[in-house]
Amino acid sequence: MELLAPDLTGVDLLPQRLDLPNPYASVTRCDLTATAGAEVTVSDLPTVIVDLGPGVWTAHWFTSDWGDEFTPQEQLVTQALHLGITSGRSSKGMHPWALLERADGE
Repeated sequence: MELLAPDLTGVDLLPQRLDLPNPYASVTRCDLTATAGAEVTVSDLPTVIVDLGPGVWTAHWFTSDWGDEFTPQEQLVTQALHLGITSGRSSKGMHPWALLERADGE
């Protein structure tokens, strides 16, 4: 699995994988830095693009709503999958967590 930064103008985005003690898991963190030297307006920013290796992959994530937090979702990854939060700093609509699992466990 490879993390790629989208091609952006006026900002740098650095995706990083942070390994966990469990060899089958890692955390992805993205640092965003304005580089334009002037005011930059950012909207609908793809924070990370993941290029999956060969195999059968399943995406897992949680949706949420007021009074209905953390409803598990899953979907086979057969094409590009866009998971996003549009409610500002709130997790209304989707919780900012996702898991990509390959069927063979590798």
